[in-house]
Amino acid sequence: MDRNLLTVIGAGVLTALVVPYVNALLGSASGFSLFGISIVLFVPIGAIVCGFLAVSGFYLAARQLGMERPVPALLAVILAVQVLSHVLFYWFAYRGAFIPGYDFAPYITFGEYFEASTFGMTVASSRYGGTGEVGAAGGILVFLRAVGFVLAGVVAYKQLPGSGSFLDD
Repeated sequence: MDRNLLTVIGAGVLTALVVPYVNALLGSASGFSLFGISIVLFVPIGAIVCGFLAVSGFYLAARQLGMERPVPALLAVILAVQVLSHVLFYWFAYRGAFIPGYDFAPYITFGEYFEASTFGMTVASSRYGGTGEVGAAGGILVFLRAVGFVLAGVVAYKQLPGSGSFLDD
């Protein structure tokens, strides 16, 4: 396998691990989660931004190394890593970014945590206050976050020269 491709994949995996951890660390320390921000309830802007941040290692390394024609397999790797990184946002939050006292693992399983955080989530608005628990609509919100997060990987790939991007001449 090409050394440059391995470097790009390594950089992408690194940022895909660091971004969810930093988000969980901020969430545990301050209660703020960039990942959870939405505009008009259904536009997961925080997940989209986090998706771009998570995929930035792939993009920046490919640009830095002058990758002219990224192989289609890179898109498959980016998508797989984005999906795993998306799950890590929930896993690191569940584990409290491994800060003692913030870890839910001694009390509930990851599946129970995910279900409670999905269907028991509340939505707050600076204008209208809180909505209370969103119930089944939480599944829709999580799905929209996942789609926005993973699509950021596709957009980043499409911006590389040779992948059908605007940069091709």
